[in-house]
Amino acid sequence: WLATVSAKDKVCNVFDVLNFDMVNRIQLEVSPISVEFAHKRSSSKIVLAIGVQEDGAVHFLEAKSPSPKPLKSPALHRSPVTSIKYHAQLECLISTDEKGMLEVWDPETEKSPAGVHFKFKSETDLYELAKNKVVAYSIDISPNGDLFACMCSDRKVRVWRTYTGKLYKTFDESLAASQAAQLDGGEALKLDALDFGRRVNVEKELEKDLATNRHEKAVPNCVFDASS
Repeated sequence: WLATVSAKDKVCNVFDVLNFDMVNRIQLEVSPISVEFAHKRSSSKIVLAIGVQEDGAVHFLEAKSPSPKPLKSPALHRSPVTSIKYHAQLECLISTDEKGMLEVWDPETEKSPAGVHFKFKSETDLYELAKNKVVAYSIDISPNGDLFACMCSDRKVRVWRTYTGKLYKTFDESLAASQAAQLDGGEALKLDALDFGRRVNVEKELEKDLATNRHEKAVPNCVFDASS
């Protein structure tokens, strides 16, 4: 199944991809900006977790029900939730908001999941985005569940170890890093000067476009491959 949201139309659409069919269309009373399937494999209900523009609540709805009334709406975040991912091994959610706060939480208890190796967030690097005043455009979790990564508004990909919450690696994909590689990265990394200049202009236009209402735009993301 696939779920999409539109903040402009205040709607969530649910599709059966294999059968090329729309399963449900939920007309919401709020403006959704993020969505994720958030149920255990053993669950009899298919549940969606939806972040909205109005506040930091995450609304849980049944995917097959046309009713916009949430099953519950926990508010672990104080700002709109920009991205949500379900961690199948820990049966928890990883979410982030407009202020860069990251949360790893069990949707049933609304607390840290039992399988993590930390008790308090202060023992982790989950404040990394907030400290650097950046927002995560997207979250992805490695297939084995050991790592999760965020594509951030400063064009850096940050990777955390899921079970400890410690920052593992940072990859700088910013325009400044690309320009430095073009100048000092050696022949293997250099592009033709005209081609590089054209790409720089495209990147600048994309950054300018994202500065206005990115919830209605295609944003950069990062994805793990099957090797984790």
